[in-house]
Amino acid sequence: MANAPLEWGFALLLGTTLIALIAGDTLLDRSFTINRMNAGDYILNGYGDQAEKGSSTVSTDNDRPLHWRCALKDGFQYPYCGYQLLFGGWGGVRGMNFAKVESISIDMSYSGPGETIRFNLLDFDPRYSHKDRPDTFKPNKVEVFVRTGDRRVIEVRPEDFSVAEWWLTRFSMPPALSRPQFENIVSLDIQTGSWSAKGEHAFDVHSITFNRKLLSRAELYLVILAAWVIFAIAFLAMRLVRLAGDLKRRKRTEQAALAAARAAQESALTDALTSVLNRRGLVRGYEGLTAGVAPSSAISVILIDIDFFKRLNDSFGHNAGDAVLVAFSSILSAQASEADLVGRWGGEEFLIVHVGGRDDAMALAERVRGALHAYDFGACGTVTASFGIHTAPVEGADLDQMVGHADEALYTAKSRGRNRADFYTGVPQLVA
Repeated sequence: MANAPLEWGFALLLGTTLIALIAGDTLLDRSFTINRMNAGDYILNGYGDQAEKGSSTVSTDNDRPLHWRCALKDGFQYPYCGYQLLFGGWGGVRGMNFAKVESISIDMSYSGPGETIRFNLLDFDPRYSHKDRPDTFKPNKVEVFVRTGDRRVIEVRPEDFSVAEWWLTRFSMPPALSRPQFENIVSLDIQTGSWSAKGEHAFDVHSITFNRKLLSRAELYLVILAAWVIFAIAFLAMRLVRLAGDLKRRKRTEQAALAAARAAQESALTDALTSVLNRRGLVRGYEGLTAGVAPSSAISVILIDIDFFKRLNDSFGHNAGDAVLVAFSSILSAQASEADLVGRWGGEEFLIVHVGGRDDAMALAERVRGALHAYDFGACGTVTASFGIHTAPVEGADLDQMVGHADEALYTAKSRGRNRADFYTGVPQLVA
């Protein structure tokens, strides 16, 4: 009986979840439609381009709302005409919040020489809009293609809209106010499209449906998830009252074991001195790296040997040599990308595995050479390195074979005077 409230709560939550998933769209639907039957509830207004000193005209029929004809004429460089539904009344600044509108469906017919029409949602925001200046209302616009004589349902979504560039330029809008806004839409304008041909354009809108939900599906899922999380927390709280001590001990044991396992794994794959990958870590990383790229991709290995490292060790001591190795590995890591593998192959030899072709690999090698030249190694003076590069398709590329070819190229670089990078050519390089 102690668990009865929990069981009833689970059943209620499960039932509510199923109803929400099956019938959530219907229950949360808050869509509304404007058509010829109810268009009289809004102020309808046709307009031409007279405000721009043009001569285009619009004719409307009070007996046929949402129907208008437009005659585009010379007079303005970009002649236009339009028809607007005012949601805030004449001069109104309190419109409708379309922030939750998922799409707008316009069932309409068009006849005329135009190829596109424009839809503008004008937003009033006191940060940039003035009541007596409609041109300051933000025009969220979208332009769609049409064919003369067709009746079709045009569906547009908020993400299809952008703010008209002429408006952004005219009012020097900062970036924070340059994005579309739908919180206070005072009118919907339907206009002839950009570069519309002169002549007669006829529009007949049968209905406009604003598809919106009380909650979006994402918000509905979030509410359901939050309810289940609260339920889970309540359930766990009851369990934790009985098992708190045992869970704490188990958690400490698991954390200690996990930490030990991670430390062991890291030490097994990481070079203790330089903290880059060791040979085993490079082999393991190479397997994972090649499995995640297309077989036809190019992969390059760059084998790098510090020039005259033994002489440096003999002259300055092993501590100085170790410091050079640490600094050298840091330079490699800084020049390589996050996707590259950087490791110590052995001794003073390091390896970079790079997903990319010959040019990319050579550019990386040259960046490392430049960084070495610029680095201050203190008493050890200038430290240089030689580079051997081999590139091959990922498919069938064996790491040991790749490194072997890169080693031959490294030998060529050393034979040619060191402090340089050479590619593996497959041809032995005989250097006097």
